[in-house]
Amino acid sequence: VIAAKSILNKTTSNSAFSTVHTNNNTFNSDLSIENKKKMLPEEQAELDRLSDSFFAGMRKVAEYNFEGVDGETRKMKENKYAFTKSFSEQISDYKNGIFPKNDSLIISETPKVWRKVGFNALPVTINQSHVDYAINNTKDSDHFIGETAINNLPSAISNPIAIIQSKSVIKRPIVIVDVGFGAKKIVLPIEVDGYGKVNNVDIDTNAITSVYKKIVRSNNYMMLL
Repeated sequence: VIAAKSILNKTTSNSAFSTVHTNNNTFNSDLSIENKKKMLPEEQAELDRLSDSFFAGMRKVAEYNFEGVDGETRKMKENKYAFTKSFSEQISDYKNGIFPKNDSLIISETPKVWRKVGFNALPVTINQSHVDYAINNTKDSDHFIGETAINNLPSAISNPIAIIQSKSVIKRPIVIVDVGFGAKKIVLPIEVDGYGKVNNVDIDTNAITSVYKKIVRSNNYMMLL
């Protein structure tokens, strides 16, 4: 996994993609699809291949990150949650009280359409507090979207209506998706190169920091996609 990330960084530093790379948790205000279009087709294909390989490796690290030998190793491995499960299966386990108490849920890999505007190839995560608000209505009506809608997030984030950036808060871009609430869309602020916790281990992720319904007006944002 470390090697894959190293190769990925090396690849991006020598191409047009370096102009849309993120650093120090700050989302670059110069991100644009036009910059990404400067990449050669073979560069884009190689980047996508490395990104997919990196995410697959991160999944394995999430599930099998342990130390020890012989019987102790097997015991620790048996106690690990299987993050190879789909997001909907994780939601089900969360509802049934068998999801690890302090861990984040992994929604999916970072979609290719996100990578085109500068996101790094990391898992997309959401913490349990936001899942609770979304399916149990424990905050307010706008944060309550229901189990069906939240289970649709993996497909919805792969086909967003827009990716925007606040003109006042550049640290967190916002992904907007439609899951069937009419004029109100689902707004997903993202902590770029943030972190999540899997099997009680902190890992780098693109972390969703909220989920809520809103009528989005474009005059307060800069369009990235």
